[in-house]
Amino acid sequence: MAQQRHLKNAPITEALIDIRVKLPDEFEISQFEPIKKEIENQYPIFEEQRSFKHSHAFKEGKPKNFSFEDMGVQGFFFKTADKIKIAQFRLDGFTFNHLKPYSDWETIFEEARRLWTLYKEITSLELITRLAVRYINHLKLPLPIDNFADFFTAPPTVPEGLPQSLIKFQSRNVIIEPENQIIANITQASDEKGSDSQNLNVILDIDTLKNVNYRAENKQMWDIFENLRKMKNDIFFKSLTEKTVRLFE
Repeated sequence: MAQQRHLKNAPITEALIDIRVKLPDEFEISQFEPIKKEIENQYPIFEEQRSFKHSHAFKEGKPKNFSFEDMGVQGFFFKTADKIKIAQFRLDGFTFNHLKPYSDWETIFEEARRLWTLYKEITSLELITRLAVRYINHLKLPLPIDNFADFFTAPPTVPEGLPQSLIKFQSRNVIIEPENQIIANITQASDEKGSDSQNLNVILDIDTLKNVNYRAENKQMWDIFENLRKMKNDIFFKSLTEKTVRLFE
């Protein structure tokens, strides 16, 4: 595994800070609209997020009925002019996305907190139910690759006795850190679209989360985000070898 340190060219393509909530039953999506005016100078692009429900019915193994239901607008997306920053104000919670180029945790976290304050004030939420930090990395690994163990501490493997020429791979592990009850979803997958003749693109998707039951914002909530971030970093560096990490210094 690699030693933790700051990476000048970190392979982060998207960072997310997510807060899931339960809103009062009487809250309506239109109540988010004043936020548009509040942040339009920084986030001039506005989009609606709609939800759809599909259902199928079968009889004797054959499709019988198909229904398609528009559940209506479930949230609003506010984007910066360059579309790098996205603030999601939804009925089920708030998310702040930051696409590449990545800046730093402190800047992203403070902007998420600022926008969250707007969400909190306008919704009068009943409960905060989940906190999450998710980082999606795209690792450009030089070809040819003779052994994936040169790059990953838990590389994809093929059972002994079978052809070892690996074309595609995907793995997903879900772990829990018992002391703080933090859950982490760790996905490693090859990505054909991002690969070329000289490099293999591998996605390392790290999603750390904690289920909570808070009536309102509190200091502990922000401490949890720091713990989520620390676990995310721990997973990143313990998933990669020094050879891989040096590619992004």
